[in-house]
Amino acid sequence: MSFNPRLHGMRALAAFGVLLFHWAQLFPVQNHLYPGATPFGLQWHASFFIGFGWMGVPLFFVLSGYLLTHILNTQPITPRRSLKFWQRRFLRIYPAVWLQVAIFVALGPMIAGLPTLSFNSAGITNALLYINLPPTMSRPINPVWWTLPIELGFYLLLPLIILLCQRIHWAWVVTTGVLGTLIWRWASISLLADPPYYKHLAVLDALPGVLTPFLTGVAIAHLPMLARTWRYIVLAGAFIAIYALLLGIHYNLDSYWQGGFMLVAWPSLLAIAIAGAVWAAHAPLYGLTWLGSQPLVWLGHLSFGIYLWHYPCFKVARALLPASDSLLDSVYYLSIVTTATVLLASASYYIIERPLMGWGRRNHLKAPNTL
Repeated sequence: MSFNPRLHGMRALAAFGVLLFHWAQLFPVQNHLYPGATPFGLQWHASFFIGFGWMGVPLFFVLSGYLLTHILNTQPITPRRSLKFWQRRFLRIYPAVWLQVAIFVALGPMIAGLPTLSFNSAGITNALLYINLPPTMSRPINPVWWTLPIELGFYLLLPLIILLCQRIHWAWVVTTGVLGTLIWRWASISLLADPPYYKHLAVLDALPGVLTPFLTGVAIAHLPMLARTWRYIVLAGAFIAIYALLLGIHYNLDSYWQGGFMLVAWPSLLAIAIAGAVWAAHAPLYGLTWLGSQPLVWLGHLSFGIYLWHYPCFKVARALLPASDSLLDSVYYLSIVTTATVLLASASYYIIERPLMGWGRRNHLKAPNTL
C-alpha cells in the first residue's frame, strides 16, 4: 500500500481529539463554552464535541486495523513474516514509551505534576506495558497508556486474523470477532454484577471487549473502492450515525453505566460508524483535501508522541501554573501545553521513532519474503 496522506491526517485528528478531551477534563472549560451546560455540553455546542474527543482512541484502532491489514495482506502469512511484523510493531511502541519512562524516572521527583516511576513491581509492569492485565492489574502511571497493551495484543493476533481471512472469507472472520467482543462485554457485566461499570473498564475494555474497532479496520481494508458519489453518501451516513450514537449516550449516560444492551453494543456500533467514515474519506474527496495537507500529515507523523505526552504536560501545567476559572486562561494554558506536547512529540519522532522504524525497514528489506 502506498503512503496515504489522508490517513495520516486522520491520525492527527485522533490525537488532538484526545488532547482536547483531557483539556476539558483538567481545566474549567465546559461551563464557559456553554454556561450551565452538563459536563458533556449540549447538542451542537463546542463543549458537546470536545467532551467526546476520546473518540480519537477508536479512530486510532480502526486506522491500525486498516493500515496493517493492507501491509500483511500482500503476501502469504508465514512464521518468518509474522516475526518480522512483530519486530517492527515492537519498535513502533516500546522505544518511545521507554524514552518517556526514562524521563519519568529521572525528572518525576523534581517536576511537580510529572508521573514518577520506581523500580518496583508496579514500575516494572508499567515499563513493560503489562497494564490492566492479570494477575497484578497494574494501573498505568500515564493514564493514556491503557490503550497500548490492547494495541500490542492486536498486533499479536493480526497475523492469525489475516491468515484466517486468506483461508476463509474475511466477512466470517470479522463477524465472529465482533460477536466475541459482544459476548465478552455481556459476560463481564453478568459475572461482575457490580454497577456502575465504569469501575470495571479495565475488564470491559480488555482486548476481547474492544476488538471491534480493529476488525472494522480489517473489514474496510477488504472492501472495494466506491464511486465518489457513493462515498459522499457513506460519509454523510457515517456522520449521522456517529452523532445519533453520541446523543444516545449523552441522554442515557447514567443508565449506560448500569449495564445492559447499550454498554454491550454501543462501542461496537460507534466503531462501525467511524470505520464507515474512514472508508469513505481514505480516497480524495472534494471538500476534504485538507485531510492530506502538509501540516496535518506532519502532525500525523507526530501523533503517537502527541498521544503519549499531552496528558503529563497537562498535569505539569496544572501543578505549576496559577489556578484560574477564566476561559481565556484555560485557552492560554492549552496553547502552552500543545506547544510543549508537539515539541516533545517531535523529539520522540525524530530521535527515537523514525530512526528505529527506518532501521527496522532496512533490516526487513535485506531478507526476502518478510515483513
